[in-house]
Amino acid sequence: MHPSFRFLLVSAAAMAAFQTAAAQTTVLRNDDLSSMSNWFNSSNSGISLVNGGLSVSAGRHALTYFAPSATPQALASGETLQVTFDLSFTTVGTTSGGFRVGLFDSNGATRPTANGVSTTFQGYDGYAFTFTPNPGADSNSLNLRKRLTDGTNQLLNSITDGTNYSIFNSGNSSSSGSASGQVFQTGTVYAATYSISRGSGNALTIDFSVTGGAAGWNFGKSYSIVGPNDLAFDAFAILSVSNIAPSSGSNFAIDNLRIAHIAASSGFSAFDLGGPTVIPEPSTYAACAGAVVLGLAFWRRRRAAAKALAA
Repeated sequence: MHPSFRFLLVSAAAMAAFQTAAAQTTVLRNDDLSSMSNWFNSSNSGISLVNGGLSVSAGRHALTYFAPSATPQALASGETLQVTFDLSFTTVGTTSGGFRVGLFDSNGATRPTANGVSTTFQGYDGYAFTFTPNPGADSNSLNLRKRLTDGTNQLLNSITDGTNYSIFNSGNSSSSGSASGQVFQTGTVYAATYSISRGSGNALTIDFSVTGGAAGWNFGKSYSIVGPNDLAFDAFAILSVSNIAPSSGSNFAIDNLRIAHIAASSGFSAFDLGGPTVIPEPSTYAACAGAVVLGLAFWRRRRAAAKALAA
């Protein structure tokens, strides 16, 4: 192989390795919901597999873990924890703030070994978004709340401000986005994304968005929070409260859950040595392919020039 071409190939490989280190996605959970062995609820009823998805009845937690309780996923500066899943409704609830979804740290609490094992998921802290799937004529507020570590109240059942949760408002955060007036429909499959990103220091940006509604449908909000904040997580949970007359709860299903840790810092991740699947960002492949193409063109040009000189 010509030395120039060899040099360019080595350079392309080095560039790919560098970019893989600089922007790396570690998939912690990739669940097509063909099994519910990793899902838990404190009751022996209320969550089940139906039509290839996880069906959840109003009033029941659906909770899954994606990291060992002793070593939750910690976010370093520039890193993101992202959850994506499909969401659909069979009953669209009207209870204000009755639909709740969040990321939490179990703080080493004893985990259930199977669905139906008695547990109330107590002692967890983290962040939960709340909204009303069918707000009627009212605005559909998409609020972010921080769960206070608590040993007596079930994870998402009670969101009483100042007791179990503190709500973020203009005094301790800034927000952008809209959820005003949006009504979820039965039979529609929505794509939901929940992400927590850490900036400098302990500052966090926490987003929740849902796409797939009618034309012009806009449902999503982003909160920027100044520290101190919770920075490590090992559990994802979702719940719709049970019927509260005259309002109602939602029966819903989730599918195709993916939880990923996206690292943006330089240097190779510890996951490079084993463990969860590490997937280079698409830019890595593009840069590598581009470098190889440029290298090949450069080599051919030099080769043609050499032949011309020899002639």
